[in-house]
Amino acid sequence: MFETPTRNTELFRGLNKHKKAEKLLALYTEAKQLNDKLNELPKSQQHDPKLRRSLRSRIKNDNTIHAKPEETYEVWPTVENLNVALDQFDPNKRKMNEKESGGKKIKLSRSNLNIETPIDTPSVSGNDDSSDDDDDAEDQALYETPWSKAQFLIRSQGLEILPNINPISISHSKLEDTDHTTISISHSKLEDTDHTTIFTNQVNFTTYHISLLSKLLHLNVLRQNWKLAYRIFGLLIRCKKVNIRGIWPLGLEILIRLREEHELEHNPLFEDYAGIDMKELGPSTSLKLHTLDKDQYSSLIFRDEKFLEWLSSYFIIQFSQSYKKCTVAPAWTSGSRTHAPMYITSLVWQMIFRNDLKRASNKLEELMLEPPYNNEGIFYYLAALVKQLEVSKVLGSLDEEKGLSRDDKHQMSKNVSFIEKNLEKAKVLGFEYPETMINVEINILKRKLASI
Repeated sequence: MFETPTRNTELFRGLNKHKKAEKLLALYTEAKQLNDKLNELPKSQQHDPKLRRSLRSRIKNDNTIHAKPEETYEVWPTVENLNVALDQFDPNKRKMNEKESGGKKIKLSRSNLNIETPIDTPSVSGNDDSSDDDDDAEDQALYETPWSKAQFLIRSQGLEILPNINPISISHSKLEDTDHTTISISHSKLEDTDHTTIFTNQVNFTTYHISLLSKLLHLNVLRQNWKLAYRIFGLLIRCKKVNIRGIWPLGLEILIRLREEHELEHNPLFEDYAGIDMKELGPSTSLKLHTLDKDQYSSLIFRDEKFLEWLSSYFIIQFSQSYKKCTVAPAWTSGSRTHAPMYITSLVWQMIFRNDLKRASNKLEELMLEPPYNNEGIFYYLAALVKQLEVSKVLGSLDEEKGLSRDDKHQMSKNVSFIEKNLEKAKVLGFEYPETMINVEINILKRKLASI
């Protein structure tokens, strides 16, 4: 419920970019070392494939060993105008540069940076045999990535890259003992903005918006302001980066509380509670609202149950290696071949709470035909609980004078056996339930059946 609502798609994409850049730099280092070692050999041996392969494998093994601290110093090139990127903060220099370039952007290339190509850089095909073709193709694919290529071209010369400038600065002010957070945005005059604030407080508009909505949602849920929380939840789930399977319990709680408020305002069964705030009622009234007979307010629309049904029909279980997909929620949230999603379990519990036993029984029979539901002990327990409630309801409303027919009595005995069988199966699968209390209730049902 309190997890981060955003998906981690952008995070994984960023990590993938950095991994490609680091791999390119590692390949560049190996190529340079190989070039130095080959230059020490006679020219007749420089193009020997076996020798080149052995040198390359030896260099890879040596690079896996951490270097000593004194060997990790950096050699900075003597490039003219090394910090030319800082000229963008000076409006005069920026205008002069635009005039000199004619308003055209300079493309990043090796010729612009005066980079000399080593013998075995990923962009140059070597003279090795066909065993290295796959590695060269992979290196070429890495090198063709625009962001990774730019990182490689710059960092391979010992240069540093300035952080991306996001013209959003966050400032905190205190007015009348109340903290206020303001966002100032500068579009054109970056030179008048505190650069330190910009670099240390980089904010993405969408992420910051989702963060604010998430905080407001939790605050209004804690304050039991359900109508406003409902509107915020509706805005939050419409954001593309939000994973609804991480915050659905909040939405379910909001819908349940809104239904309870509606019942208190419009249902004649609760005229005694008219005008009373839900915060003053406590959990006992909420329990009454959950366990009332559905026939007494069948005209109401159960949006919370429809929400769970929508989740179960839209977010179906994918029998694949979904843990490798960064856009998919974790297995304990979205479900997998071995984990049943929690919203399915909550849907069955909602049907039982509303005394809709027939729908709950049909739903369980449908679910338990395939994994992972037929391997979860809780579903066997729920199936036994539904049958137990059905038998108790029939025996409780039974006219003692008429009794039961032979077929009905036989069906009741089969239901009791079904209850015991499913409880035993749930116990085998590791599901814990109050055995003593359940066994007492089953013995009571058996005695009632025997006395009829």
